[in-house]
Amino acid sequence: MLIDAKETYMVEIPGNILAPVEGALQRVIIKPLDVNTFQLIAKAARDDHSLIPLLIIKESVIDPVLNINQIKGMKVGLVNFLIKEIKRVSGII
Repeated sequence: MLIDAKETYMVEIPGNILAPVEGALQRVIIKPLDVNTFQLIAKAARDDHSLIPLLIIKESVIDPVLNINQIKGMKVGLVNFLIKEIKRVSGII
């Protein structure tokens, strides 16, 4: 089988990007983007390309579940880190 729809990855967020909680690094669970989701993101962000990273995070981060307003409130460094990790597990980079 070439793909596994249930494939997920736990990613620890470095302390210099997001402060640890009670001494432990914060974590998210992400899933790779599939072609269909990537196409939907591109279509949804056709008129506003700045939505692409927000939608990528919204679709790929499965725990914790995040809404667009929470993602908009993230530090730029955290957004960049998450995008890099999502691209890595999706085979984009």
